[in-house]
Amino acid sequence: MGGLYQGKPRSGDAGIGFSFTWEAHRELWFRREQELQHFARGLLAEIDSRSIRVTKDEMKRYVARCVAEGDDEWLSYFASAPNGAGWKKWVLSGTS
Repeated sequence: MGGLYQGKPRSGDAGIGFSFTWEAHRELWFRREQELQHFARGLLAEIDSRSIRVTKDEMKRYVARCVAEGDDEWLSYFASAPNGAGWKKWVLSGTS
């Protein structure tokens, strides 16, 4: 976290959600509210350099490509999601 967080980040729960989520994200624990506020202010000051802007259409194309290529995680999501669920509806119908 580029000096914003002084503790040791903890891994999230493996196997919950998509693998990217639990491989890329960590839990940060703060002892005092002031530490959290300091971290949040620093993070907000750097938000543009820490973000990747993606349009809804780009995401829909990405998900459609993952499904077309047989991505196990997306296929599992679609198999368990109700027919009207957001990503499933958008990708299968091509609407937003």
